[in-house]
Amino acid sequence: MEETNTRNGDGRRLVLGFDAGCATCSGLATRIEEAVGGTLEIRSLSDPAMERWRRGVFGEDAPWAPTLVEVSGNNTQAWTGWRMAAHMARILGTATTWRVMQVLGELDAVPVPETSIAAKLAGRLSRAGFLKGVGGALIAASILSGTEALAKGTPLRGWTHPFERVSFRSQERLHGTARREALRSAMASSDVRSIWKGRQLPGENAFAVRHTLGDDTTLTAVSWSTPDGKILVHYAVDRPIGNYSSEATLFEYETGKEIRKEATSINGRRRDVIADTVGSSKSLARGCGCCRWRWGCVSTVAASCVGCGSTCATCIATPAKWACGACLACAFVGCPIGIRRCCRNPCG
Repeated sequence: MEETNTRNGDGRRLVLGFDAGCATCSGLATRIEEAVGGTLEIRSLSDPAMERWRRGVFGEDAPWAPTLVEVSGNNTQAWTGWRMAAHMARILGTATTWRVMQVLGELDAVPVPETSIAAKLAGRLSRAGFLKGVGGALIAASILSGTEALAKGTPLRGWTHPFERVSFRSQERLHGTARREALRSAMASSDVRSIWKGRQLPGENAFAVRHTLGDDTTLTAVSWSTPDGKILVHYAVDRPIGNYSSEATLFEYETGKEIRKEATSINGRRRDVIADTVGSSKSLARGCGCCRWRWGCVSTVAASCVGCGSTCATCIATPAKWACGACLACAFVGCPIGIRRCCRNPCG
């Protein structure tokens, strides 16, 4: 296998090593190389060249974990864990990195009994060879150096969401009584009632996050992943941002492809998404902001959000609709500005 020499346009050789049997390694190599267009070489960790590279960077006690190696002339670098994902995303792009993780996440994946969400999470993650080696840090850490990078993009001309005109200073994931109160308040809001029509909302896949903005305004963000495969999100600020006070949005999604806005209500008034979108360019609607998001970008932002790591890792490993719905629900409340930038400045 030493004769294989996959190189990028700048002369760098990128090699991904992981622990797998020869048959599995061969199948994964073909699928990954198809996904990345020949820019990434796949080898077993026990391959002589991979062993030499790993020892050269990490020493004799090199970690037995998925490793990305970059060879440029006489210089060799290597990364494991979240740093590996970060470097891979910078070189290959977030959408391609997402596809690579999906393929690797299938290693040793077997069905998990239909029990609780927690059991599904634990079972699937324990059986995904790639995720077991990389650990939760790979998924939870910021592949894009945080969502702040997304916020620095220049938006297209058109309607600008109030969140894009403020700074986000800190956030707190709500639990216990604070979480229950946030869910109750959101369910009772006129925005949620106008688009959800009083139907029951599950508490199992619900998330609540309190953000503090730069001017000390508090934003409470709540989301649900519903049994029928939708995402319902509610935002409310404790004092208006301009004329903006609250918002509820219902999303539908196609795993691995895109997320679409189905209905929205702002300040208690339902908006017609279809009418708003007519005549818009690239689904950038006047009056409703972004109405479609690219999956690769959203999934990467989701992976960077504090508290969304294990949920999004399960989405990558399965990728079952329930798991990806929970991942998206977590991301829409954990990184609202980063998610919105996925439409205006697509990163996947």
